[in-house]
Formats: sequence, C-alpha cells, structure tokens
Amino acid sequence: MMMLVCSGGMRGARMGRVALKGLLCRESHSAPPHTPLPSHPHMLISAEVACAVEECRPVVALETAILTHGMPYPDNLRTACEVEAVVRSQGVVPATVGVLDGQVHVGLTQAQLERLASPATKCQSRKVSRRDLAYAMSQGLCGGTTVAATMLCAHKAGVPLFVTGGIGGVHWEGETTLDVSADVLELGRTPVAVVCGGVKSILDIGRTLEVLETQGVPVVTYGSDKEFPAFFTPISGHQAEFNLKTPCDCAQLIDNSFRFGMESGILVAVPIPRQAQDIGHEVELAIQQALTEAKAQKVKGHGITPFVLKRVSELTKGKSLQANIELVRHNALVGSQIAVELSQLRKGRKEGAKAPDQRTSKIMKPKPVRSQTKRPAVIGASILDVSAKLLDPLQKEAKSNPGSVRQSCGGVGRNIAECLARLEANPFFVSAVGNDSVGHTLITEMKSLGMDASGVEVSEGHSSAAYCVFVDASGEVMFGVGDMSINDTIDAELVQKHAGELESASLVCLDANLPHQCIQYVSQFCWERKIPMWYEPTCMIKASKPILLGCHGKLTYASPNLSELRAMFQALTGENTCQRLTTELSTAEKFSECKRYCALLVQHIPHLLVTLGRDGVVHSHRGASGGTLFHHYPPASAQLLPVDAINTTGAGDSFVGAMISCLAGERQHHSFESAVKGGLMAAYMSVKSQDAVSCDLCPTQFTETAIEKWAPWSPAAF
Repeated sequence: MMMLVCSGGMRGARMGRVALKGLLCRESHSAPPHTPLPSHPHMLISAEVACAVEECRPVVALETAILTHGMPYPDNLRTACEVEAVVRSQGVVPATVGVLDGQVHVGLTQAQLERLASPATKCQSRKVSRRDLAYAMSQGLCGGTTVAATMLCAHKAGVPLFVTGGIGGVHWEGETTLDVSADVLELGRTPVAVVCGGVKSILDIGRTLEVLETQGVPVVTYGSDKEFPAFFTPISGHQAEFNLKTPCDCAQLIDNSFRFGMESGILVAVPIPRQAQDIGHEVELAIQQALTEAKAQKVKGHGITPFVLKRVSELTKGKSLQANIELVRHNALVGSQIAVELSQLRKGRKEGAKAPDQRTSKIMKPKPVRSQTKRPAVIGASILDVSAKLLDPLQKEAKSNPGSVRQSCGGVGRNIAECLARLEANPFFVSAVGNDSVGHTLITEMKSLGMDASGVEVSEGHSSAAYCVFVDASGEVMFGVGDMSINDTIDAELVQKHAGELESASLVCLDANLPHQCIQYVSQFCWERKIPMWYEPTCMIKASKPILLGCHGKLTYASPNLSELRAMFQALTGENTCQRLTTELSTAEKFSECKRYCALLVQHIPHLLVTLGRDGVVHSHRGASGGTLFHHYPPASAQLLPVDAINTTGAGDSFVGAMISCLAGERQHHSFESAVKGGLMAAYMSVKSQDAVSCDLCPTQFTETAIEKWAPWSPAAF
C-alpha cells in the first residue's frame, strides 16, 4: 500500500473523486520498454531467466508476497511450486522475484523458494514494495515482493509479463484517508503487462478503475465480455474499456503498446475459473457481510482491510484460501499462454519467417550412446546426513550439550542406488555433488559399494547437499537444517549428457528433489522410448510435481506414503483430503483412504505402491477388466512382528530399491508379488540397522525362493 501526501491547496481538504485522479496524474520517468536497466550489485538474474530473455523465449514473472505474507505454511510453498509448474507446463520459464539477504533475485531456485516460505523466514520477512527495495538491500533483509516491486524488478530484467492473484487499489474511504496501493501507480509508470483476477471487492473498484484510467493504463478483460472481475467473483458491477478473447489478441495488444514506447503497464483481468466460482461466490458473500459488520461497528480507515480479511477467513472456514489458490493457478495458465504468443511475435520479427513454435529446448534431441546391457538408472539427490542426539534434556543456556553425533551418506536417490548396488543390480546413478570434502566423501562411498559414479556431476559453484537433524533424548526430532541448493543443478541438461545410458535402461527411477524441468524432461524421454519409470515422491510438499507438470500419465510406478498420496490426489482433483495425522488413523481408515485416492490416480499411474509403515504396503493397479484392484501386504510375517525399529529413515528407499532390483535388475526378474515382498524384506532389514540401507543386503537373500521363504503368504485383496 502507499500513502499519498497532499500539499498546497489540498492540505486539510477532503479529497473527492476528481481530486484523487488529479493527484495521481504525474509524469513518468521509466526506461525504454524492456531494455534491462544497468545491472546492480544487489540484483541477481538466474541464468535460466537471462538466457530465455536473450533468446526471446517466453518468460513470466511471479511475486513472492503471497509466499511470505499471503498464505500459511505449507500452503504457501505448495502454491508457489504449483504455479511455477503450471507456467513450465506451457513451455514458459517462471521468473519468481524475491529478496534474500539484501539481494533481489529474478528466478528463484527450489531451495530459495523453500527458504522464503519457511516459518522461520516468514516471521522475519518484510513485505517489499517499490519504496522498500533500497531499504531491504541496504539492511540485508529477506522479503516477498509485492505487485509493484515485482513489476519494477521484472522490467529491469527484461521480462514483459507478470502473473499474480490480484492487484491492490483504492481503499474504501480513500478520498479521505488517501490510502491507495502502490500497485496502481506502478502500472502507470512501468511497462509490464499484469495478468490477474482483478481487484478484491474489499477495495473501491470504481475508484481504482478511474485511477488506472488517469494513469493511462489499458484495462482489458479476458473472456466473453467487459465485466471487470472482483477476484473471487467474475462480476463486480463495473465495466472495463476493452475486452479480448484469446491469448493471441492479448499478446498483440501488449506487443503494440510496448513497441510504440508506451511507458505504462497493461492490466489483463481474468475471471475466476468456473470450477471455483461456487466457492468464490460464498467468499464474496462473506466479504459483503464483513463490510456490513465493519460499517456497523464503525471500523474506518486503515482498520477496514484487516477487519474484513479476518472475518472472511472466519466466515468461510478457510474456503477463501482454496479459491485463492485456484484463481492464481488459472491466472498462471492464461498468462503463460499469452507469454508464448508474445514470444512468437517477437521471434518472428527478430529471426524473420521462423514459423513454428520454438519452445522445445535444444536438449530434447540427445545423441545416444547405448550401453551393452540393460540396467536400472536412478536420478536423484546425494546428501550427507548428520544426526545429533542429546543424551539429556536440552539446556538452552549451555554452550554445548552432551550427546552423540553421527554422519552417514544419504539422499533418496542415492539410497535407492545404494540398495540396487548392494543387490548387484548395477545401477547407473545421475546426481550432483560439490567439489568439497562432503562431495569427495559421497563419491568415495559410492565407489566403495561398486556403484558407477560416472553420472555424478562435481560442481565447482555449489556446496554438496547436507542435512543436520537434532534429536532430543527421547528420540523425537526437534528440528533440522538443510543445504539442498545443489539439487537444482540436476537439471535436464545434466541428464541429457547421459542420454545413451538412459536409452538402454531397463527402468528409470527419479526422486522428487529434482527441479520441475528435469522431471518433465525425463518423463517425456522415457515415454517416447517406452522405458518404465518409477517416481518416488519424497515428501508431501514435493509429491505432486508430476501432476502439476501434467506428466503423471507417463509414470509406470509411484511409491507414496499416505500423506504424499493425499497431496497427489488433491493436486489432481482440487478436492480436500483428510486432515488427520496418519498416525491417528486405524488400519481400516488407512485402507479406506487408499481406496478413495488410488481409484482415481491409478487411471493415470498403472501401479501405486502406498507405504503405510507398520501397516505394510497397499498395491493398487488396474485389473484385466479395467477395474481397480487392491492388495495389502503386511510389513513382515507374523512371527517377525512387531518390529523393534532402530532407524526408519531409509525404509522407504530400501523398499523401492529392492523392488526395482527384483523387477529390472541385471541379475533378477521376479514376479510382481515376489518383488513387493523383496522390497518389504529390504525395508525390514533397514529399520533394524543403524544405516538407511542395511549393509547386510545380499543378492542371495533376494532370490524368489529366499523371498518366498521369508514371506510364505499371499497378499490380501480388499
């Protein structure tokens, strides 16, 4: 928001509509449209964004105020990842803008997104508008950029289009309080097209549109008519001046405006998607009720907005958040489609008559170098895990606490590859480590296991991934600290270097720590070559990546736990799932959830192996007649239960690794039932070991005969 201070004849006067317009009418001094301004030591543009801008490929800017101040954790991070995934699904590069340690970043990595979204950072973050940028830089602060700041930074980086939920505007009683958002002023002086859901009805939409008119900002509705949307509802009662119906039409307008040298932005208002309009209508009614209550309670000025937002959340019982997420995702889709059309217009002028879509990256056509034998390939993270366990209750005032410290090699992808190596499945592993002591330790450990480490990139510019977990005397995790930024370098370009190995793979497994671009590339690569693909979701927040990217139908296997299964189902359907902790559920309740979620997901992913900890595994798959079949495998034979667990961190990875070894290893090709039992046996050995992957794993234990002896029972259908 921005407070406007009057001087001269306006002092002490009540500002009416005309006066408000006059005050905001001022000369602009911005740089020529989309010529990046001189670089600043506090502004970093990612290589991906810079390259896309230089090559006239489509780029969309995204804000981070919604990450730091707009949504609770982990909804904020999940939404940010979903929106980036929607953008990428259209062949567009997301340029998320944020401030970290006093540096403006245009194009955030996954690790940087997670840092901004985390509760620890959120509580100290500043909401950064145009006026706050210099202060945040000088003080080394972290913060989420608003519409105004994101527009400014996008313009400096040469990014012509920006997607957000909605813009700020003139607040009710703005003619008295002069409370006007900096967003509308930025639109009047920064040539960036903003695609959004309009203006929230808690604001004075009529006056906001008048201010935009005064600022020379074209306001365009996208869709069937000129009705200006009010964020949660497609109907505000106000009309825009212009209406355009296709992404191509919008791109033509944006291109002509900026080529002509117009120094103002453009507002493209997109109505809330049809599937969210019922919820949006309910939220809108709550807003009107809250405004009525505010008036009755004589809430005025700056107190109106926080009062209304609080009451809307209470009245809708959280549905306003759901509608907000749907709206932002839809805006990202429309904005990305416009960005693609705008890119084509610019490329056409720059390169002459190059007709077709140039979105497909040059790395999508590898030169294969085939291996002689088929073996499984794993693409994923390599991490050094450090565990610090207290012997006594934590003494915060003490400089040190007695305890035990243990380090081990970890990472989901690396653990799966280790399991495969111990079972002599000869995996090919693609990962990245830093050129540091941790990286050397990780590679040395791989080689000692006989693993092929030729696919592990040693990066000069990044530290190896490391994770330190602090555990109290009772064994409960207190908190963890992780440095995972190097995982963003396991990208499509790195994977493409090893295309020959992948083309000859019997199966490709990848974990969810990988960047969106890599997951999308590997999925398409395997799909085109009919190579089975296994997806290990890793955690609830990352589980839905393939679904958000639209490549989930290219997976053959997925191995989520119940929390990850919920996230995948919610990403696919938009429906709410059970919010109870999985530890609070009975076995029957877990089975019921599995049936509900898998019945839909298995239509896209042929085999779902849902890991349920002490309750074993549920295998969901398509039957010969087209229906969905469910089989439950207990964690072990009855005489081996209950399991006296020592360490559960690698059980899921060991399960996946052993299953892949049984199905697609160089030495063994088991029935599916035997493979599941083999995975359970490896998981059982893992939880009874200090290490994530048991060092006692041996191929002779995993013959079909040995597995059947360990688990002489059949899975139960339900």
